[in-house]
Amino acid sequence: MEETYRDYLHVTPIGGFTTIYFSKQKFGEVDLVFVHEFNEQLPEKWRIMDFRYEAHIVTFNKDETNPLMMDGWHEMREVFDLHQNEELHIGYYGKDLFAILASKRFGSDDQVPTYHNRCITPGTCL
Repeated sequence: MEETYRDYLHVTPIGGFTTIYFSKQKFGEVDLVFVHEFNEQLPEKWRIMDFRYEAHIVTFNKDETNPLMMDGWHEMREVFDLHQNEELHIGYYGKDLFAILASKRFGSDDQVPTYHNRCITPGTCL
């Protein structure tokens, strides 16, 4: 039986990470700490869901030094009705199931979190 986000609404995620969706960037970064903690469990295809039970598949590159969500990442804007630039909090429920738990829109480069690779120094981003 296929698991859905609906099955996990009252379950705490076993892990998670925060990433940034940029509309002009074709990949999403994955937190190294998250990857190191769950590396053995993480498949190549991730099923990401939202509160409306919409699901979308993205490909994880399984790289331990530069972990990225690749194929399917750019299309998330249409599937999940994302803004051009948005911080996403993603929960991990095991196997291939992930969920967007929260999101926060930001409008300027000085709002890009310091952990993101496009942030050179706080308030200065590429």
